[in-house]
Amino acid sequence: MRISTIISALFVAAMLAGCAAEVGPPTFTAESRGLAVTIELPKRDFLVGEQFTVTLTARNKTSQPIRIEARSSSPYILRLWRHTGTAWDQAKEYPEVALAVMSPWTLRGGARRTFIARLTVEPDWPTGELLRLSGELNGRPDAAPGVAVNVRRAPESGK
Repeated sequence: MRISTIISALFVAAMLAGCAAEVGPPTFTAESRGLAVTIELPKRDFLVGEQFTVTLTARNKTSQPIRIEARSSSPYILRLWRHTGTAWDQAKEYPEVALAVMSPWTLRGGARRTFIARLTVEPDWPTGELLRLSGELNGRPDAAPGVAVNVRRAPESGK
């Protein structure tokens, strides 16, 4: 257990160290079996109630089509994770509601498809702790890049 705590602490420190030197919007890519998925946020720090755009881009790096076995009507899934000290636990999932109808689709060889989601930092999002927002194609959790984010409450005025 002690080694997992040390590894988690090193991971968190590495993520935070990378935040300071970053220029431009945070963008991360995960690749698996010929599929590259990129998540992009406008920034890392958000206030409760703030709206922002998440861009999720899928790219087929092969010359062959890739079938995406979506398990619902949404082609993508965004997840908010909180770090518990030894692991990441899911705090939220978007879209919150999707039709339970399987909607498989195909990404042609060499093709790219971009999805735009508009999220609002809800009052129940954890504040003052390290969070991670990840994105994946529905049915392909093996390529799920994530971005470390911070949420805080706006300072109260007039008090």
